[in-house]
Amino acid sequence: MKKLLLKFTAFLLLLTSIASSCNPECPPDCPDEYPKEISFTEYSLQGTTCQWQNLPYDEKVIMINSSEELKKYITCTEDAYPAVDFSKHTLLLLSGKNNHSICEITAKKIQQFSSDKYELNIEITLNDAVGIEEWAAAFIVKKLKEGNNIELKVITEMIETKIILPVVVTDQRIIDFFNECRFTGKSVNHPSSCFFTTLGSYEDTCLIINTIEEFRHVYECSGKLPEIDFDIYTLIIGKKVSGWHNRYVFDQKFIKNCTLTFYLELDWPLPSGDGEYIICHWGIYPKLPNKSFYVEYKYLWL
Repeated sequence: MKKLLLKFTAFLLLLTSIASSCNPECPPDCPDEYPKEISFTEYSLQGTTCQWQNLPYDEKVIMINSSEELKKYITCTEDAYPAVDFSKHTLLLLSGKNNHSICEITAKKIQQFSSDKYELNIEITLNDAVGIEEWAAAFIVKKLKEGNNIELKVITEMIETKIILPVVVTDQRIIDFFNECRFTGKSVNHPSSCFFTTLGSYEDTCLIINTIEEFRHVYECSGKLPEIDFDIYTLIIGKKVSGWHNRYVFDQKFIKNCTLTFYLELDWPLPSGDGEYIICHWGIYPKLPNKSFYVEYKYLWL
């Protein structure tokens, strides 16, 4: 009986040991939990009158745990700086310099490797314009302790400036379709009756269309749409208030750099009359990203 009791006791100790090793209330420094990703949100001064100040630009992380500390690095002319609940959160502030123009700064991930060691990975997108440019970014994370080690790793990606010219359309059916819709690239009294009718008659508009569904959505007539291979092409359609008769589209192009910009160059041979006229334009380009873009107009004088 005594031997049986000893065996049973040993079995209970074994179960206790196994249970403790699987305990979900494992302390924060459990080695089997690392590395793990830490959630974060961007802290931005965009849309405020605030700006960063007193930054070292040395590609190191400054850990801020109070409003008093944050005041050292922010100055505002009117608004108070965006608030942070420092009872629950820490602000990670980082800055640096680069010898190329900076397009975008993106935090890829924040990882925790031990109870006091973290790593912040960011990606900086550059263009090929040469020139020293300073950058800053900040991110809100869960409350961290003073003395935690946060290593910054920066990855850079270079984007070359590209000028994308309109594709030469050889399919006469596409050309005929847009001509019938009054997309001739020349000023007219009224815009197309198949497009833009729900918008203001004299409102500048430019749309990027990357799928046949998007094409159908903006087409308000019952006719058949021309076939466009949206796997490799993007369609741009738009209208521009000209203010003069006889004005026409001289050239159009996209410039893809940090931003995507559509350039429309307008000209006229002989100015004739004033008032409100509309130029409906279109173009097919190599596949463009489905994102917002800028539109700039250039007027040529002959």
